[in-house]
Amino acid sequence: MLKYLAILALIFALAIYVSIQNQRSAAEAAQQGAPPADTISAAKSHDNQAQNHPDITKWNSPPWYRLFTWPEGITTWAIILTLLAVAEQARESAKATQAVRDSLPHQERAAKAAVRNAEALINAERAWIIPELKCLCTQRADNRWYKADGVTPCTTEEVLRGEHLKYILKLTNMGRTPANVTGFQITYTLLPEGVRDLLPAAGNDATYREVNRFVAAGESGEILEPVIDVGEYTRGHWLPIRALEETAVFHGWVKYRHMFSAKEDQADFCYVYTVSLNHLSAVTKHTKYTQQGNSSHV
Repeated sequence: MLKYLAILALIFALAIYVSIQNQRSAAEAAQQGAPPADTISAAKSHDNQAQNHPDITKWNSPPWYRLFTWPEGITTWAIILTLLAVAEQARESAKATQAVRDSLPHQERAAKAAVRNAEALINAERAWIIPELKCLCTQRADNRWYKADGVTPCTTEEVLRGEHLKYILKLTNMGRTPANVTGFQITYTLLPEGVRDLLPAAGNDATYREVNRFVAAGESGEILEPVIDVGEYTRGHWLPIRALEETAVFHGWVKYRHMFSAKEDQADFCYVYTVSLNHLSAVTKHTKYTQQGNSSHV
């Protein structure tokens, strides 16, 4: 814009110069063409001629003088400079627009990176509940079962009655902030021989409970009710299960909230009765710590 102002100032200077030159030329022409002063009629004739042809000196001026005459030449230059300034401004606006467009991918990548960083920070600080089925008895290296105190061994009669196959739900918070457990569901599914898929609607028996349980960061809590009695669930199917003709599956989920989200998260768990070990074994590939699909495969 400054360069156009400089050009405009130069044009005005040239216009002033041309105007002065025109006045000087007119004065000189008047002096050279005037008759003797003692002839009044000749003077009047000269005056009338000057009045009838005031621009006579203009036609004797160099051609380029016309570009700087007032007001025609100056108006033309003003229009030209205005159009040039508008064009220059349009180019600058186009450059600025293009610069904004070029910066959009960088801004998008920066925004995505910021979101990923925020998610990583939340995942590092949030609560993570891991549910598991905990046996009330303990099996030691001598393959004997011991009661909940860890000292008293179970008798043969108690093992035959399935006292060692009673479980409760244990919740462990692996995160850095507290979790509020709001409910859980435990489902028993009996799969026939050869069936390995646990469908979303699968379940012969399901137990749902609402709770309001806080689990501190790094701490564990136990849900003592209901007690999952494997022997009671498998009553009438014990022999086919032992013969591997059927498979007993205990699965479910726990819902909880953490301080970084108002929505509930869901942690899934899945256990299958292992005949060779005579206890429930976790199907770890189906243990999920966030809300995911409900379908699973045993």
